[in-house]
Amino acid sequence: MSPTDEAPDPVIEKRIVSKVMWRVMPIFILGYFISFIDRANLGVLAAPMSRDLHLSGATFGFAAGLFYLGYLAFAIPSNMAIVKFGGRVWMTIIMAAWGVVCFGLATTHNVTALNTWRLLLGVAEAGFYPGALFLMTLWFPPRALGKAYTVYTAYTPLGLVFGALVTSAFLALNGIGPIADWRLVFILEGIPAFMLAAYTFFRLPDRPAGAKWLTVEEKAYLAAQIPAAAKAARGDVMRNFLRVLKSGYSWIFAALYFTMLLGYWGLVYFMPKILQERFQTDPVHAGFISAIPWLFACALIFAMGKTSVMTGDRRWHMLFGMVLSGAGLYLAAVTESPTLALVGLCLGAGGTPAAAAFFWTMPATMFAGAAVAITVAMVNSVGNLSGLAGPWVIGFLTDLTGNSRSALYTLAGTCIVAAVLAFVLGTIMLRRERAADAQALPEGGGAASGRKLGTA
Repeated sequence: MSPTDEAPDPVIEKRIVSKVMWRVMPIFILGYFISFIDRANLGVLAAPMSRDLHLSGATFGFAAGLFYLGYLAFAIPSNMAIVKFGGRVWMTIIMAAWGVVCFGLATTHNVTALNTWRLLLGVAEAGFYPGALFLMTLWFPPRALGKAYTVYTAYTPLGLVFGALVTSAFLALNGIGPIADWRLVFILEGIPAFMLAAYTFFRLPDRPAGAKWLTVEEKAYLAAQIPAAAKAARGDVMRNFLRVLKSGYSWIFAALYFTMLLGYWGLVYFMPKILQERFQTDPVHAGFISAIPWLFACALIFAMGKTSVMTGDRRWHMLFGMVLSGAGLYLAAVTESPTLALVGLCLGAGGTPAAAAFFWTMPATMFAGAAVAITVAMVNSVGNLSGLAGPWVIGFLTDLTGNSRSALYTLAGTCIVAAVLAFVLGTIMLRRERAADAQALPEGGGAASGRKLGTA
């Protein structure tokens, strides 16, 4: 039996996954946690920043969304760099860079400066999320990737919970001396990025072979179970880049991801303003209330992750998550009750990230080796252009109508469209996998290689 055909060993896999979950995943989780606070704090700061900088709803939404143009431009080059230079060095550079930009945002005095710093924040953060997804393919056996992605995704809304609470608390300080309240928030929330960058440089091995806390047996097992990923650094990066761009599946994944996240990103930046409108309260209290929907999202992600493991299903879970988001946004738009609006926003905020955890198993299954890093970066960056469109849609329609209802109706509709597309693509993927398995069965295995695109 060759190394690539080695049968899975549940005992050694459990031991490896436990070690990686404690040693490597905290860096990815904390990094994404901090990045989400630093990119989404604009939502809580919307009212005081709009007052001081004279921003309309559409102008604010555009500034928030410019982050994703920088994200689009640099996500693929960043993930190509992580393949070339390794996770330790590149992740350190990424985190230090967005810490610098956070300090820059504190110096903002006009719309042009705000737009510039938001664009640069997207450039700085572009490689972290797709880079972490790629690095997980080096550290986790294939059967454990779904669990790793679910855990990782769950901390996105938790970051929003913590971010809403901390940002609101910092905002309540009313600044220090000549430093305005919202400027102080950017300074205080930029510091953790530098701290984690230093920790990452000294504690994150580039790949499993350099991990002193893995035994020789565990390193050999990982090398046998994920040979394509293990060889990614030796692959022809440009060849894989061109292959990904030519693949119709990569663009279909990107289009679906864009549609899925449109309403989600709108809520990330406008949730506090919507709640301020419905509850007739001040920005600080609206920020505290906005933590509730994201806390619900955390619980929903974990619950759906468990039911998916129990049933082995992805398609119906993605469909359910997106329909739930659409129904929630519709409820928030149609109701006159602030409490029911909050319930609707909980459903709207929870369904999409729960569905996204299952979405990422599809490109990770379809592609292999260095192509995984490039595909994930490409899909993530193109799909996250919804972060430009979603806030702008809410800001524009709110300015046009005087309230958020029409925007919520529009985003509810996009969630339903995404639900249908996700189910159709999930069905196609499932049939493809079954056909590959059936074809490979007489040959005694190797099904996985028959359904993956791209080699290192």
